[in-house]
Amino acid sequence: MQTTVNILPKSQVEIKVVIPSQSIALKYEAVYQKLALSVNIPGFRPGKAPRNLIEANLGEEKIYQQVFDDLLFESYREAIKEHDLHPITYPQFKIEKFAKGKDLEVATTVSLRPKAKVGDYQKIKVKKKEPLVTAADVKKVRDDTFENWKKTKTGQQKTSQIEVAKTLSEAENKALQDKKLTFDEFMREVGVKDEEGLLQQIKIELEKQAQTKSELDFENAILDELVKMTAIDLPDVLIEHELVSMMKGLETQLVPLKIKLQDYLKEKNETEEKLKEKWKPVAEKRVKLEFALAEVTALEKIEVTEPEIEAVVHSVADQKIRAELEKPEQKVYIKYSLQREKTLEKLKKLASGN
Repeated sequence: MQTTVNILPKSQVEIKVVIPSQSIALKYEAVYQKLALSVNIPGFRPGKAPRNLIEANLGEEKIYQQVFDDLLFESYREAIKEHDLHPITYPQFKIEKFAKGKDLEVATTVSLRPKAKVGDYQKIKVKKKEPLVTAADVKKVRDDTFENWKKTKTGQQKTSQIEVAKTLSEAENKALQDKKLTFDEFMREVGVKDEEGLLQQIKIELEKQAQTKSELDFENAILDELVKMTAIDLPDVLIEHELVSMMKGLETQLVPLKIKLQDYLKEKNETEEKLKEKWKPVAEKRVKLEFALAEVTALEKIEVTEPEIEAVVHSVADQKIRAELEKPEQKVYIKYSLQREKTLEKLKKLASGN
C-alpha cells in the first residue's frame, strides 16, 4: 500500500492511497468465502455450490462493495497512523482509478484537530479594576425599587377594589383608591427596620454584583489577550459545530418564554443562516479560545486527579444527579471543566503578577 498526504488550508489534508491488485484479490477471496456461507442454492450445502452460481447469486458488485469497504478503512487507519494524523471528521472516499485486476487508487479529504500556537502568555498583564459602589448607586436602586413596588401595589389595589366594591360604600372605596403608599410600608414589606438598614442591604448586594463583574471583566480581558496572541487554522466543521450549539442555546432560552425558534426568527426578520453569519466571528473566537486554553493546559502540565473528579461527583446531594455524574462521559466533562478552571486560575495569577 502506498499513501501520500497533501496539506490543505483550514487544517485539512487530502489522503491518497494506492492499494495493490494482489491485496484486492486476497480480500476478494476472503469476502467471497464469508458471503458464500449465507447463500442458499437448491441441491447444495451453504458455500458448496459452484463458484459461478454463488457469484451470480451474490452479485459481483456486492462482493466488491464489501471488499472496498474493508480495504479502504484498513488503508485509511494505516495512513493516519503512518503520518501521525488526528482527524476530527469521517472520511468520504472517492475512487479515482480502478479496473478489475489492477491497483485501486482512492482519495479522501478530512479535517484534522488544529494545533494552536500560543505566544508568550506568561507576559500577559491585566490590572483588575477595584469594584466601586457609590452612594448615588445605592440611592438609585432604592428609588427604582420603591417605584416598582408602588406600581405593583397599585395594581394589586385595583384588583382588590373590584372584589370589595360590593361591600364598601362609595366614600370608603374612594378612600382606598386615594390611599398613598408610604416608604415606611415599603420598608416593612421588604423586612427592614429603617432606611439605614435598607441602604446597607442594597449596598451589600451591589458590592457583591460589582465584585462579580470586576472578576468577570478581569478574566475576559486576560482571555482576549490570549486569543490575540494565538495562531490557529480552524477547520470550518468546528466553527459550524459551535454555531449549531449557539443556535440550540438560543432555542433553549426561548422555551421559558413559550416562543418557538422559527417564530422568533420571523419576528426579527432573520433566518438561521443569516443569524449564523452574524454570529460567525463570535463562534470563531470561542473555538480559538478553547484550543488556546488547551495548549496552555498542556504547556503548564495542568492535571486533574481522580479524587478531584470524585469530590465534584459526591458534592451533589441529589442521588439521581449523582448517578448521572458517575457515567464515564460525564466524568470526562468534569475533568475538562476542572482543567479549564485551573488553567484560568494560572493565567489570572500570571496576569496579576502573583
